[in-house]
Amino acid sequence: MKRQASSITRPASESLPAPTLERPVIGMRIDYDRPEIVDWHEHRFGQLLYAARGVLQVETKRGLWLAPPQRAVWLPSGTAHRVTHSPGLAFRSLHVERGSPGLQDECCVRRRLTCTFPCRASLV
Repeated sequence: MKRQASSITRPASESLPAPTLERPVIGMRIDYDRPEIVDWHEHRFGQLLYAARGVLQVETKRGLWLAPPQRAVWLPSGTAHRVTHSPGLAFRSLHVERGSPGLQDECCVRRRLTCTFPCRASLV
């Protein structure tokens, strides 16, 4: 899906696909033409935000994480965050049911996508 930002800053979408116990990991992809800021929000699930192309900046109350191309930022469930991205972002996201095995409790940037739950980097 190709999305053109109608404005620079927008509220977070309320309609993101959410994982369940039966389907603990759900993927999403969006390609953006323009830079955009997604205002402060949080999710009931963990989120792996991946920049296939372009740069993501993820801000939380505890810090700021940059994800250049081929890098990802992990956000535990319930983490309030704001996302800023460069033009031409190829955004991929995995939404992971909280309580899934092997999830980190802290935000971090990942250089290698290795998962202990059933996923592979090819999912993103």
